[in-house]
Formats: sequence, C-alpha cells, structure tokens
Amino acid sequence: MIKRETKNTIALVLGSTQFGENSAIVSLAGEDGLFGLLAKGIYKPKSQLKPLLITGNIVQVEYQSATKGPNIASSLRVNMDVSSSLMDYASSCYLMYLQELSLSLFQYGDRFPYEEMKKIINALKEGKDVLSLSILTLGVLYHVLGIEINTDHCIHCQNRKNIVSYSLEEGGYLCKNCLSKFSLSEKEEMDLYVLKYAFMDLNEDILSKIVPKNSGIRVLSELNDNIIRYFDLKPMKSFSLLLNALY
Repeated sequence: MIKRETKNTIALVLGSTQFGENSAIVSLAGEDGLFGLLAKGIYKPKSQLKPLLITGNIVQVEYQSATKGPNIASSLRVNMDVSSSLMDYASSCYLMYLQELSLSLFQYGDRFPYEEMKKIINALKEGKDVLSLSILTLGVLYHVLGIEINTDHCIHCQNRKNIVSYSLEEGGYLCKNCLSKFSLSEKEEMDLYVLKYAFMDLNEDILSKIVPKNSGIRVLSELNDNIIRYFDLKPMKSFSLLLNALY
C-alpha cells in the first residue's frame, strides 16, 4: 500500500495535459520549484479543481504526496484568478506563450522565478501593457537560467559611453569602437533602452511602463529567438500568436 502525506502549498499554474478521460496532469511552480499534480476528475462539470486548468492562476493547493506514484490534488483555493485576462486576446496569447516557454525550459524540481512571475501576472491582471510584460518575462527567465546580458557598459572594453548596439550572443552592449569587430549594425537608440528595461528589477513603476511598440517588438523577438537558439528548442508556436496580437 502506498503511504501518502498531505501537503499544502501556494503555486502558480503553468499548464495541464489531459490524462485519461476526465483527469489531467497539472504543472505548477512554487517557492520550491516546479512540480506536478494529478487532478482526478478535473474535466467533470462540478469539479472544484477546474482553476488548475487556467495558466497564470495562483492557487493554494492541498495534495496527497507519495514516494511512489503521482502526487494527487485534493482541494484548492484560488488566491489570484486570471480568468478575466482570457477575455483579452493579447493577454490570453501571453499566457499561452508563458506556458509553452516555461514547460520547454524547466523540468520538475527545477528552480523557477515564482515571486517575479507572480508580480508580472498580477500586473497582467490589472491590465498593464502586454508587450512590456512579455519583455520583462524574458528578462526574468534569462536571469534565473544564467544567461547574463550586460546593459551597463560595452562587453568588450567596459566603456559606458558611445553605446550604439548590442549582441545577445556576445552578451550585451557594444560601443562604437568595438562594433567594428562584429558584422553588426548600429541599433536605434530606443532599442538600446528597451533591452536595458528587460533586465530591470521589478517594481510598480517598471511594471507600469509602456515600451514603444516597434522597438518593443524587435527586442522581444530577439530575446525570444536567442533563448530558443541557446537551449536548442523548437520554435514556440504560441510566440507567433503573441506577436500577431501585439501588432
């Protein structure tokens, strides 16, 4: 007989996969990292576990833990309900992108930036700019995954003046003198600012900012493409949907 221990934790719902006829395996992230739960009967009309089907929800979930076999969700309370965000197309595309990207980059047991993502999703729920929040999301993921992008000075000569471009593959800003070493062109000044914005510490002011659309989409696309190359991932199907929603 499998012995089970009752546990209780607060976590962010990242996605779900149907399991059998009425159940699902749900992926969540809490302060201790990513973990999975079996939500039995979640697709039944009266199931109280249905909030586990909404990516972005913050839930306090009670579950039965076992050394063998899946952990089984038993009850939950919703601490942050993002279902209203699904009514906005751009917000719903962001949540789909968050799900696909997170579950491609992280495995069960991995550390996940739970607190930072909770702030971003709360800002999404409050109706803050989706493009800006998408850029901040990638900045947070770069940091927790150890991809360092320097936006303080030139990555080659440490000069803080005459910054005219950047290379994500090289690791950050480039000054005019060092740019000649690469087959790169100068960037628009606003693109430089938006890249710096991506890696700023999250606070109410940063979460409320609205980046210029053209520069924002360029930088978002570059950040997305670079992380795909870095980890040799398949292209994110949800990213094209997000881009279309942001135009």
